[in-house]
Amino acid sequence: MGTKLGTVAAILLLLLASRFAEADTGSPAIEVKKIYKQGTSKLGANTVLSGRLEQSASRSGVDGNVQLQARLFGKTYNAFRFHALSEVKGGTTTNGIYLYAGPFKVWSKAKVSGWAWTPSINQVYLEKNRSFFLGGFYLNGGARVGGSVYGSLKLAANITGAGVEGKVGSTLWSDVTVGLDLFLYRAGLQAKAKISNGWWQADATLGFWGLDAEFGYHFKPLQIDLNFVIQKAKLKWKGWKLRRTWKKWKSLTLISFHSPEWKIVYMEVSGKPLFSFEIHFDACSTRVDYC
Repeated sequence: MGTKLGTVAAILLLLLASRFAEADTGSPAIEVKKIYKQGTSKLGANTVLSGRLEQSASRSGVDGNVQLQARLFGKTYNAFRFHALSEVKGGTTTNGIYLYAGPFKVWSKAKVSGWAWTPSINQVYLEKNRSFFLGGFYLNGGARVGGSVYGSLKLAANITGAGVEGKVGSTLWSDVTVGLDLFLYRAGLQAKAKISNGWWQADATLGFWGLDAEFGYHFKPLQIDLNFVIQKAKLKWKGWKLRRTWKKWKSLTLISFHSPEWKIVYMEVSGKPLFSFEIHFDACSTRVDYC
């Protein structure tokens, strides 16, 4: 069953790609949409066929939709939607098919692939913890200040093109956590701030439009998150004292705030199409152009 559906998705995406090839390639994204209506304005149905082909430094992909809608007394309701996707985004390939009933995803089959190398070094410069009683509860509060250096290199390809992404950056951070002290676990609220988060990033995509590449510096001055966390304790003897350091086990972000991201582009490449293919039936002639 999965193999048959995968074949159907691949055929749909290839048909979409061939349909897009006839359109103007001056834009990084091309969309097509066709609506077939049945019945009357008061009671009827729509079959919507749509697709999008995008080729840019951040994403290379094609996706198509077959959507069934119901029309009742002038209003349109989404019934079922079949979605097929093949993309390279962030150096990762995703090929998938999805089925929706209304707004809910009821079935999906997707394969994520690609090669990735993501080293990181996280250092805690200062850490203080203290337990205390408050309102009959035994609580533990802690504060940390640290920094991290991280990087990544990702490479993937699909039927529409190939993409590579490289990133290296650093950030300073601090957090304050107060929670119920259960000795080996701590459950409570954590406020975390990322300060001076900056990274160098290079993206390149090779596909129908040729080569799209970008190299630049990104900077996000401030990000503050309020999380509900459950942390595990790591026990360590220091002399004759038993000390605990806390490691994240489960986390849920309740509120997130961040300043706008600043970006400086140092190099940008937008190449010509690898090839163009045109067929003119109106003049009863055929012409093929290669670039």
